[in-house]
Amino acid sequence: MRKLGWVCGLVGLLSVPSMAFAINCTASGSTYTQYSQSQANNLLTGSLACYPATTGLATYINQEAHYTGGRLGDYKRGTGAVDPTRTNIGSWAVDSTGKVTYTYAPGNSTFSYIVFGLNGANPGNNTYDFCASVGATPIKIRIVKTSTGPC
Repeated sequence: MRKLGWVCGLVGLLSVPSMAFAINCTASGSTYTQYSQSQANNLLTGSLACYPATTGLATYINQEAHYTGGRLGDYKRGTGAVDPTRTNIGSWAVDSTGKVTYTYAPGNSTFSYIVFGLNGANPGNNTYDFCASVGATPIKIRIVKTSTGPC
C-alpha cells in the first residue's frame, strides 16, 4: 500500500458505501462499537489489513501487514522480483483512545482512524470500519488475523 496505498486509498474513498454495517461510525448498543486501545491492538497485531478494490471484497488493491512492535509491511503480490513484498513501509500505533495512526515512509505522511466493529474481546477475521471521525462514512477493511498475506 505504499504511496498509492492507504495514503490515497483510504483518504480518497471515504465515500465507499457501508457493506458490513448500516451505521456510519457510531456505536450502536452492545453489538457495534468503537474499539478501545486494547481491542484495536489485539485486532491489528500480527494481522493483514486488506483494502478492497471495489465495493465487493473479492479483490484487494492493498494488503498491509501489521507486525509486532509497530512495523508496517506491504504484502503486494508476494516475494517475486516484479512486485516484491516490502517489510518496512512505515509504522502503525494505537493511542490510549483506540485511534490507529499510520505513518508512511518516506515523507512521514500520517493518517489516523477510529476502528469500529462487532463488540468482543477477541476480534477475528472479519470486515471492520476504519473511520476518520465518529459519525463519518466508514472505509471497509478486511482483517485477516495472524497472517502476512495474501488476503
